[in-house]
Order: sequence, then structure tokens, then C-alpha cells
Amino acid sequence: MHDRRNYINRLHDLVKRKATGSLDTLADKFGVGRSTMSRYIDDFKQEFDAPLAYDRNSRSYYYTEPFEVRVWVEVRRKGE
Repeated sequence: MHDRRNYINRLHDLVKRKATGSLDTLADKFGVGRSTMSRYIDDFKQEFDAPLAYDRNSRSYYYTEPFEVRVWVEVRRKGE
């Protein structure tokens, strides 16, 4: 869960700053293969209904409309 939360928050941050680079560059940033990164992007778009697109000129993913997402984990001790 921790890794998933980090990937979602990190991907959102990179997209928001238009700093993802190409799919290959983004995959390198995440330390995964191209097909895995493509799957991450597809999952992100579907799960969060993210308005995500790719701009070939700037070579970056971007949001086509204002969008915010943050994922966190709340930790509680048993009995609280």
C-alpha cells in the first residue's frame, strides 16, 4: 500500500508540473518497464477519473482540466 500511495502522489506531482517526460523517461523515473508504466497511467486515469493527456511537443503528460488527488494512510492502534 505504501508503494502504491507513493506512486500515485509522485505521478500526480510530475503531471501537475508537466515534468513527466516521455513514457520511457517516466518509466525510468519510476524504475519500471515501459509497459508497466503504461499500465500505471491507465489505472490512474480509470481509478481517479484523471483528465490526463500527453503533449508530444512538450513531451509530458498533463491534466486537461484542474485536478487534484492525494492518497494517504491513516494508522490506528487496535482498540482506538
